[in-house]
Order: sequence, then structure tokens, then C-alpha cells
Amino acid sequence: FPETVDWADKALDSTQVYSQAHAHAYAILAMAQWRLGRVDEARTALAKGDKLAPNIVAAHDPLDLGAGWVAGLFARIALDEATVLIDPASPTGENATKAVRDR
Repeated sequence: FPETVDWADKALDSTQVYSQAHAHAYAILAMAQWRLGRVDEARTALAKGDKLAPNIVAAHDPLDLGAGWVAGLFARIALDEATVLIDPASPTGENATKAVRDR
């Protein structure tokens, strides 16, 4: 997992700013930090990623995700996975845990 942290940091240090890519990198970083026992760092990375790729909720009004919608979707999925790992009591974590139990 230390190598994962190094690669996520490299992605975040990139001079090219793509919010979806950074959000995805924060999700990976959060999960790696968690596995290394760095709980505070994991939660910080998860919070930063969540700011870059907000939750997608069903709404009556269409949401324009822009040209990078696929990258945003991958980032959101990774962030949801990180949330289930790090904070299973959150709404995202509870929903995912319930879905797994209901299978």
C-alpha cells in the first residue's frame, strides 16, 4: 500500500488539473491510507475527493456533468467504495452495506 500512496500523490501533484482525476486519486489515496492505519489521513483524502466529485442523486432536474462525465462517474464510484471502507455508518456506506446484505 505504500506504493499506492506514492502513485496517488504523483497524480495529485500533476500540473494538469482534472478535478475528476484528482477526485479518483483521492479515493485511492484514502483507501490506501486506511489500510496503512492512517485513519486521519484517510478521512482527509476522502473529504477532499468528495468536494471534487459530489454525490450524484436522482433529481427531476437534469444534471450536466460535462464532457468528463465518465471520469466523474469512475471517481464517484471509487469515492463511494472508499466511504464504505472508511465510514460505513455514513448514508453512502449504509446503503452499500445494506445492498450487499440484501443479495
